[in-house]
Amino acid sequence: MMSQFIRAQLTMCLRAIIKHDFPGRWTAIVDKIGMYLQSQNSGSWYGSLLALYQLVKTYEYRKADEREPLLAAMQIFLPRIQQLISQLLADATIFSVLIQKQVIKIFHALVQYSLPLRLINNAVMTQWMEILRAIMDRDVPVETLEVDEDDRPELAWWKCKKWALRIITRLFERYGSPGNVTKEYQEFADFFLKTYAVGIQQVWRKCRSLHSRYPSLH
Repeated sequence: MMSQFIRAQLTMCLRAIIKHDFPGRWTAIVDKIGMYLQSQNSGSWYGSLLALYQLVKTYEYRKADEREPLLAAMQIFLPRIQQLISQLLADATIFSVLIQKQVIKIFHALVQYSLPLRLINNAVMTQWMEILRAIMDRDVPVETLEVDEDDRPELAWWKCKKWALRIITRLFERYGSPGNVTKEYQEFADFFLKTYAVGIQQVWRKCRSLHSRYPSLH
């Protein structure tokens, strides 16, 4: 518990430093995060993802022309975190699932307000949608059924599903109606609707079933 408290305090401190010093006085943070994300030591991944999340959250609601420092960094990090979560999907251990959850939260913060088309083209979105579908479809470990039903939504396996659903829902809300998007997103919205509409409806039907079993899963 104490380590979680300290981690939370440190991440908030890091957010404040990023807000005031990046990119002008602290460009080295990109290199630092990149070094630990590329490490063969899996123990360094979670901390680097927490740092990256703070970076993305700092720019989450900025206007498109103010997000350039983030987008430049994510040109490096987005392929790596996609590779990381893809290789971990089959691993249902708690450490693996915590890393997966953090990757999904980073992706959510990156796309939910403004979708950067220079980073996420149709092919990249297809890869991410497959990742989200796999997370929504996979079973949770049997041992989680031993946890009190009211507490299960707080488990990392269920939180992964929650964040995956948030991304899917947000993308569909913004790009599921090609007639309601700005010109720059017209082509993407056409592709998105034709490619994912049926699959998203299937996910939502499954989620309604989950919500009926676990109302606090939101």
